[in-house]
Amino acid sequence: MNQLEIKRCSKCILPETYPGIRFNKEGICNFCLSFEKSWGRWINSERFRLNSKKKIEKIFSFSKRKKREYDCLIPLSGGKDSLYVLYLCKKLYRLNILSITGDNGFLSPMAKENIELAIRKLKVDHVFLKNVPYLKALFRHFLLKTGNFCVPCNLCGLITIFRFAVDKDIPLVIMGLSRRTDPVLPDGANPWYFKNVIKDGFPSQQKYLSLYGPMAVIKLVSDFIFHGIRIINLPDYLEWDEEKISRILQRELGVRIGEEHSDCIAHQVADYLAQRRYGFGYKTIKYSLLIRNGFMNRDEALKKIMVEETGKLPASIDDFLKILGITIEDFHIAEKKAASMDFKKYYKGCLNQAAITYRKIFFQRRLF
Repeated sequence: MNQLEIKRCSKCILPETYPGIRFNKEGICNFCLSFEKSWGRWINSERFRLNSKKKIEKIFSFSKRKKREYDCLIPLSGGKDSLYVLYLCKKLYRLNILSITGDNGFLSPMAKENIELAIRKLKVDHVFLKNVPYLKALFRHFLLKTGNFCVPCNLCGLITIFRFAVDKDIPLVIMGLSRRTDPVLPDGANPWYFKNVIKDGFPSQQKYLSLYGPMAVIKLVSDFIFHGIRIINLPDYLEWDEEKISRILQRELGVRIGEEHSDCIAHQVADYLAQRRYGFGYKTIKYSLLIRNGFMNRDEALKKIMVEETGKLPASIDDFLKILGITIEDFHIAEKKAASMDFKKYYKGCLNQAAITYRKIFFQRRLF
């Protein structure tokens, strides 16, 4: 379908092909209406934003009073959001920080340079988790089965970082993510979906289910409760003007800021597959968020996606194939699965599996 012929929200630019979208009589989508309920006061009320800032200051003060080795753990990808979190927490809030980076094999050279610059200039401790070979095997398996390789990265990366906080007894994990600012595709990090896909032919299934499957996720949540660990998404509490953030980081840390997700060399391929799967990519979602936050107008966003979301195979495809060890023929087979929504079959029964898993945890550990 021609991009100009697609029905879109009259406020943002989400198309009618977005899963679960609905439009009211004015043509406004349910995601814009939900955003207004969640963030309308934050955006439109200076007093509400001031109260949010005071709330985060109280959380940080409470963390400091615990007198643990580190006040917080900050995941550091080398992109502008995580770098700004690190900068604020060190310079403004004077937290004792341990930063952590997991290299899944797709960490860009620019991101690595940014991380080195930031930890040196801000003088923060840092742990670098080097690429684990089995992650590539998981990416390859998910790509060939579903046409979507991002789930293992999202799920395994977060679990690894959060488990690190438990093991080190760090009371606070501070992220640069937010539903208000981050474009997230509908098929996210679902542990039951993860379980269903790796049970479809992945070797040593039980080992990886024990690390990243549903039981592992729920046990991790229970450990967070017992250790009193809290996860904070900093953009939920503070103004997050990305152009201003980029200028601050370049001036204060000397880092380079690229496009959205420039810290991941596989992102352009992921975006291409998303366009094949849904008819739109990350930028459609990102620009819709910028419109809702008042940083972009709708006409500008529409013009940009007509140029940027062309559905063309990205130039980075050769590097991507080399890293995963697959051929272009393998990729085209996976691409057809993405386009045909074949991945949906792995969501079958996820809700029932979730209920069963929660019951197991309840009776085994009596936590909830």
